[in-house]
Amino acid sequence: MNRITTDRLRSAAVFLSTPIAQQSRLYLADPYQLALNLIDCLKEGDSDWVTAVDLSTRMRNRFKRSLDRETVVQVLRALKEGGMAIESGNKGWRIQCRSDRKNGQES
Repeated sequence: MNRITTDRLRSAAVFLSTPIAQQSRLYLADPYQLALNLIDCLKEGDSDWVTAVDLSTRMRNRFKRSLDRETVVQVLRALKEGGMAIESGNKGWRIQCRSDRKNGQES
C-alpha cells in the first residue's frame, strides 16, 4: 500500500469509526471500504486478539479478497495512528473496549 493511501486512511480514521461510514460504505472509495471490511473482520469471532494472518484469512473467507499480512498491518496501523481505538501487541490486534478507554488504559 502506498504512502498516499495510508495517509488518507490515517486522516479518515475517526470518520471510519462512525455509523455514517458504515451506512455510506458502498459509496466510499476502495481503500476506505477495505478498511471498514478489515474492521468488521477484527470485530467478528470469539477471540479477543487477532493476528494479521488470521485477519487476512477472514478477509479472504468473508469478502473474497486476498490481502497479505503486511497490508493488513499497514491499514490497521494507519487507522490506529489516526485515532481509531485499535490496540496492537505481541498477541495481535483488537478493537479497544470502551471500558478500557474510560479507565485510562489506552495504549
